Amino acid sequence: MKLETMRACITNRLTIMAIERYIRPKEIRNSALKRQKLRNRAVPAIKEVTAVFFPILIVKRAVFFILKVL
Repeated sequence: MKLETMRACITNRLTIMAIERYIRPKEIRNSALKRQKLRNRAVPAIKEVTAVFFPILIVKRAVFFILKVL
């Protein structure tokens, strides 16, 4: 999972939020669909990020714990 991809997800989300403020009500349903599609695309990416960072966090915590005990 690249940092650029994460940035793209965030930017897409912000863009959609910005657009939604200025659109007419009949277009809202459309944007909801777009948002759902984006979310579906973002979920695997988020899972990938957690898969990478979670073990690192656990190791970090373990190391700190061991250092505290010693």
